[in-house]
Amino acid sequence: MGLSASQARLLSITARLTDNEYHSQQIANAKMRLAGAQNDARTDYQNALNSTMLVYNGFDTEGNATSTTFTPNVIYQYQPLKNQYALLNTAGQVLVTNTDAKNYAETDNLADFLDRYGVLEKSAVTELKYKDEEVKVKNPKYDEDWDDYNKIIQEHKDSEPDKYIKGIGTPEWDERVHSSSLYQAIMRTGCMSGALGGSDCYTHVLANIVGIGKHTTSDGNEYEVYGNPCVHGKPWDWDTARNPISEDLRDQLKALHPNDHTTEHSIEDVDIYYGGTVYKDVHTERLSICDTAKNVYQEVVDFLYIIGQGGCGYSNADLLAQFFHFLEFDLDEAEIVHHDATEGDDIINPGWEEWNKWVAPPEPTTPEYLIEKVQVPYTVTNWNMELNDLEKAQWYTNLWYKMNGQDEPDRIQIKEGVEDNTDYYRKYILDALDVAKNEFTQAYQVLDVNLASSSTWLQDVLSQGIVVMQRVNNDKTNPQYKYNWTDIIYTDASELTQEQDEVAVSRAEVAYEEKMKEIEAKDKRYQLELNKLDSEHNALQTQIDSIRSEISKNVERSFKAFS
Repeated sequence: MGLSASQARLLSITARLTDNEYHSQQIANAKMRLAGAQNDARTDYQNALNSTMLVYNGFDTEGNATSTTFTPNVIYQYQPLKNQYALLNTAGQVLVTNTDAKNYAETDNLADFLDRYGVLEKSAVTELKYKDEEVKVKNPKYDEDWDDYNKIIQEHKDSEPDKYIKGIGTPEWDERVHSSSLYQAIMRTGCMSGALGGSDCYTHVLANIVGIGKHTTSDGNEYEVYGNPCVHGKPWDWDTARNPISEDLRDQLKALHPNDHTTEHSIEDVDIYYGGTVYKDVHTERLSICDTAKNVYQEVVDFLYIIGQGGCGYSNADLLAQFFHFLEFDLDEAEIVHHDATEGDDIINPGWEEWNKWVAPPEPTTPEYLIEKVQVPYTVTNWNMELNDLEKAQWYTNLWYKMNGQDEPDRIQIKEGVEDNTDYYRKYILDALDVAKNEFTQAYQVLDVNLASSSTWLQDVLSQGIVVMQRVNNDKTNPQYKYNWTDIIYTDASELTQEQDEVAVSRAEVAYEEKMKEIEAKDKRYQLELNKLDSEHNALQTQIDSIRSEISKNVERSFKAFS
């Protein structure tokens, strides 16, 4: 029994010892990997120490030397005494900043483009000039000849005798004439012609007289007159006030009474004269409700109510006869005008026949207008344009031509021996206005704002040949003495130098120190774990040795007992 227990303990401790050795091997491997990471960190740091960046060396506005990280923005920023460079992509398009692209796109010509950069001063000068033009002028003889001709025609017209002479005479006759202005106004009321023709249009005339709105009869009945289509729904509503008379005429009717005129005409047939037409023997009959105490306007209000009891547009012969009586007697008593007998039928006047045979003279052929030459004034506006910074203007002229797809920009130069070169500037700028923008080929591409300020990107694309550089050269051997854009290897640019990339070195140094601290911390932790495993390994080994000794003694005692 003792032997079995010792063997079990030996197996358990042996397993723990094996596991201890396995973990020790893993930690040893981890320490070896730390050594590799340490070498990698040293390599990265060394590479950073060896890294370089492109630096642009120039001068500030006061002539002091300056060094600036080389970026697209630095290339396109104008400075005096600075070589002008441009970047081109593989398609041959010049890469430009957002500002330059916007200025180019929003202007129509070189002059406007230069104006965006404050180098161009423009002022308008208006000059009055004259030119000869042929104009038409009135011919004075034209009016004289036509006046003479028209005078002859008019004299003949004025001498025209009566066309007819009278024959046998006609009997005398009497005419009823109304002199009252109130009568004349009522007779001109709308629909009067239809009323005189015998139709129910007389109801319209009466509605026009009383007017639109509510009205009350002398015995208290109320109704309303509308100007709309026929409206029903009340005991009686009138709807035909289409041409209402004025309030002034209504006031005159309210001041007029039937007894102001003769009252002997109860029933009578009379002639009514209206608009040049005579209505013969029109039957009139006094209103059945005639009350001389009421004014004429109230009479009409009461009369219109009676008519309305028959329905919209109701009419009969008695009502029409009463309407005619109202016109001919209540409004105004007619004056009887006697007309003497007249001559009979007309016959042609022999004198008129002779006059009618007359032939007019031919019309004048004198021209109405004559052509003359006169001086006509007109104005011409010229632009005085002056460049206040010749070098800066040339810089942006070169850029404009490049963006326009042209490699040979015009040269701005001062004529020798000319102190006041304003005329030359003006000539140059006006000529530049004639340079058409290239609307069919996109000769430029806009740089992303982040790339425009990146030196790393610029150095990478230049070194890989993705982007190439061009420089403006002043070719004095050219007969036209022009500038021109030519390719240049970026390493040949005299303003560019390669210097240690201090930013990259600083970043690598910080990364290296952090990495080494991390490695040292891990190494210490691994070492502590190894020390712990070693101590545990020694303890386990001691236990194994003790158990093995005990097992050996038990075996020896067993052999002695059985022997």
